[in-house]
Amino acid sequence: MRLGSVALAAAAACAARVVAQNTTQWPLHDNGLNKILEWDHYSLKVNGERLFVWSGEMHYWRMPVPGVWRDLLEKVKAAGFNTVAFYASWAYHAGTPNTTDFTSGAHDIEPLFTMAKEVGLYVIFRPGPYINAETNAGGFPGWVTIGYGPLRNDDPRYTAAWTPYMTAIGNIVSKHTITRGGNVILYQIENEIGNEFLNPIAKTPNWPAINYMKMLEDNARASGIDIPLFTNAPNANGRSWSKDYSNFGAEADLYGLDSYPNCWSCDLTECPGLGGFVHVILTRVGRHFALVSPTQPSFLPEFQGGSYNPWGGPQGGCRNASDADFVSLFYRDNIAQRVTMHSLYMLYGGTNWG
Repeated sequence: MRLGSVALAAAAACAARVVAQNTTQWPLHDNGLNKILEWDHYSLKVNGERLFVWSGEMHYWRMPVPGVWRDLLEKVKAAGFNTVAFYASWAYHAGTPNTTDFTSGAHDIEPLFTMAKEVGLYVIFRPGPYINAETNAGGFPGWVTIGYGPLRNDDPRYTAAWTPYMTAIGNIVSKHTITRGGNVILYQIENEIGNEFLNPIAKTPNWPAINYMKMLEDNARASGIDIPLFTNAPNANGRSWSKDYSNFGAEADLYGLDSYPNCWSCDLTECPGLGGFVHVILTRVGRHFALVSPTQPSFLPEFQGGSYNPWGGPQGGCRNASDADFVSLFYRDNIAQRVTMHSLYMLYGGTNWG
């Protein structure tokens, strides 16, 4: 991220001006549980003040050494970010069925919230159960992949498997929300699950998926999570989980969208049919949000900040394809398309352990 630090700072300054305009023509929303966090067409508001969310992703379970966490968070702050996003890994915290570990060694995540607050960062928390995260089984424990029925739906076997983990992590995070004097401002439900509809145009409901999302949301609320819940759509082809688009009872407070304009690994053959892909990316984000979430702030919970180093794959995490020129072009264009909630994936990853 060092290459793009100047462009990042300039983009953030530009964004602050974008959200400072008159917004009286758009409705102001909240989740009915607090007035600390509100939002409208333009931005998130914290205690009545507009916030441009400038965030980056950090995986604590890929750096299970608590002694380095503060240093990393200080670097995030020094790079100009005001928010940090954390994925949690179900596999990391639940090695066997019906057990959770949030106390031993680096499994104790509570210091992360305290450190981030002391450094001056808001937190976006993303517990899963599925996280993808370029990790085995998308963060699912190995044991849940055998004998627990179809995953990521309302099958009672799968429900019984995820409930202890999601309850435990919700109980922890709820103690650190901004509504309780902490710094966690957003809580993600599931990840990249774009199947609310059997047909998104006709809005034909997919009830097993809808029931699943509703159970996850209810679990979060029962665990004390009273901040906005959001989702992260896998691409701009779906239209799932936005209250502006449908109302089957499982829509989240805020709709978010992934965007990787260089394809995930910076290999454009992964994106067949994207002829003139720069033009497509530079125009579709704004159109998509206008269709799916027009009364909400445009939110990119994952926007390309590089990539991983796969076995035998492109080395350097797309360094040559996500350099300062990429930052200047795409990040500024996102802001021009009214994106005021922006989180880079990744900002700092670490490595796989074990």
